[in-house]
Amino acid sequence: MTTAAIYVRVSTPGQAEDGFGASEGETNPHYQLRECQELAAHFGLTVPPDYVVTEQASGAYIERDGLDRVRGLIREKRIEALVMWKTDRIARDEDLVGQLLVLNEAKRAGVVVYTSTTGGPVDTTMQGNLVNVINAYVAASEKDAFRLRSMSGKRGKARNENVLPIGTGKGIFGYDYVRRVKRNKQTGDAGSQPARVINEAEAQIVRRMFGMALEGLGVNTIARMLNADGARGKTGA
Repeated sequence: MTTAAIYVRVSTPGQAEDGFGASEGETNPHYQLRECQELAAHFGLTVPPDYVVTEQASGAYIERDGLDRVRGLIREKRIEALVMWKTDRIARDEDLVGQLLVLNEAKRAGVVVYTSTTGGPVDTTMQGNLVNVINAYVAASEKDAFRLRSMSGKRGKARNENVLPIGTGKGIFGYDYVRRVKRNKQTGDAGSQPARVINEAEAQIVRRMFGMALEGLGVNTIARMLNADGARGKTGA
C-alpha cells in the first residue's frame, strides 16, 4: 500500500491568481481535488482523509500553512507519494526555486510526486528538472504577455471613458462599483457614468493593512491576524 497526500491550492475563491488567464483548474478547488483523486486511484495510491490538504493562498510565498503541513508529511516520511494538479500549486511558475525546493525535498525523502497535467510521476532527474524549468518559464511568459495585453486594454478604457474598469471577480476591496445608468429618452433622465466610491467599512481594514505593513509585518502574518479578527473580503472569505 502506497500512502499519498493530495495538495490543492487556489489563490482566491472563484478567481485565478491575479485574475488573469483563469482556467477551471486554477480557480476551482473541487476540480483540482477530483483530478487528483482520479489520478491517485489510477496508480493505486491510498489517500487518508486527513492527508487531503486544501488551502486558499497566494503562490507568491512558499511559507503557507497547507504547504507547510504537506512538507511536514514529507520530512516525517509519513507518505510515499504526493499528488497535485500542477507543480505551480507549490509556487507560481515564475518562482522556479520554490517549486524545485519542494520537489527536491520530496525526492530526498523518497516521495514520488504525481501531477494531473503530466498524467503520472514528475521527472525529478537533472534532465527532468531542466524540462520542468523550461515549461515553467514558457507558462510564466505566456501569463506575462496576457497580463500586459489585459492591462493595456484597461488603461485604454480608463483614458477613453474616464473610469476604472470593474476588472475581475467581485471588484476592488475598499471600493464599491456604481454601474453606469443609461440615459432614459422617455423621461429625459440624463443617466450617470460608472464610478468607484469608497466603502468606508472596507477602507478601515485597508488602512489597517497598510499600517501593519509599515510596521514591518509580513503578508502572511497580516492575513492571519485579519482572519483571526473576522475580517472578510468581497467574496465573504
